[in-house]
Amino acid sequence: MRDYEGTVAERLLPRIRGKGVILADGSYEASRLYDAAAARGYLLLARPDPRDTGTGHRYQSPYRALALRWFREGLGWGLYRERTSIERMLGNSGSFGGGLGPLPNGVRRKGRVERWVWCKLVINATRIIYRRQQKERLQ
Repeated sequence: MRDYEGTVAERLLPRIRGKGVILADGSYEASRLYDAAAARGYLLLARPDPRDTGTGHRYQSPYRALALRWFREGLGWGLYRERTSIERMLGNSGSFGGGLGPLPNGVRRKGRVERWVWCKLVINATRIIYRRQQKERLQ
């Protein structure tokens, strides 16, 4: 992750399919990302800086202007609040060790990292399912 997140997002956006809304934090608040999301059929809703009016001397994406209008009218904030539950789920997946320590620097090749991440995700999913089953038994 040595690259700016917005640059990585721009490279990943062409891979997504469908239509909808993408919820993102303020670091993705850039006209070029709004345009890239719109090109894939999505409206990007990135947390706006409260000092930002949406006007200025640089290019302003029409999709960014639409998103800012959604925030001003309240709809954007309603959708944006859903992002916290997504963050909790993904944060838990990323921080849960599952008995697997970090990979040593010398073995961090793409294939090994992918297998290591998949193992962590499977262990975490198993833990979540087990806890839900335990909770259901107690009820």
